[in-house]
Amino acid sequence: MTEPALRAMIVPVTAIEQNCTIVWCTATRKAAVIDPGGDIPRIKAAIAQAGVTVEKVLLTHGHIDHAGEAKPLADELGVPIEGPHEDDRFWLARLADDGRNWGIRGVPFEPDRCGRSQVSAGRADLPQGSPQQLLESVVTEPWPLGDDVPFIPGHGKASTFGHERQWNMFVSDEALSAA
Repeated sequence: MTEPALRAMIVPVTAIEQNCTIVWCTATRKAAVIDPGGDIPRIKAAIAQAGVTVEKVLLTHGHIDHAGEAKPLADELGVPIEGPHEDDRFWLARLADDGRNWGIRGVPFEPDRCGRSQVSAGRADLPQGSPQQLLESVVTEPWPLGDDVPFIPGHGKASTFGHERQWNMFVSDEALSAA
C-alpha cells in the first residue's frame, strides 16, 4: 500500500478542546498548523513527533479558541500566518479581551495574508453570523464533493460528509428539508 500524499494529526487544545490540526506532505515533510488556539507546548510536541517542518500557520476563522495563540506560535516558528477571512479582523483585534473572558491567552495580530471564507457548521449566533448563509454554504460547497469525503471539524472527531448528511441535527438532509 502506498503512503497517502497528505497526512494530518489532530491536537486538541484549550479547555474548549478545539482541534488544532497539523497537515503535511508525506514526500517533503513540509507542514502547516491550522487553528493554533492555545497550548503551544502541546502543539510543538506534536510537530516534533510528526518530524515535520512547519511553513505556515493557517486560520479558518478568528475565534479565540482557533486563533488565540497563532501569533506567538508563528513568531516562535518564524512562519507567516494566512487567514482568516478579511471579515474576521474584528475577532483578531479582540483576542486579548476574549481570552480574558474564556481564560485562554489571546494575542491580537494582523495576518500576513487573509484567506477566503471558510465553510463551517459552527456558530451562526455570534456577531456577523448568518444561519441562512451558513446552511447555504454547507449545501453548495462540501456536500457536492461526495458522502465519502472525510473532514476534520473545529471541535470533535473527524467525520465524513455522508455521516453529517445523515446524522447532524443542524445540516442533515432531513433537517434541511424541514427548514
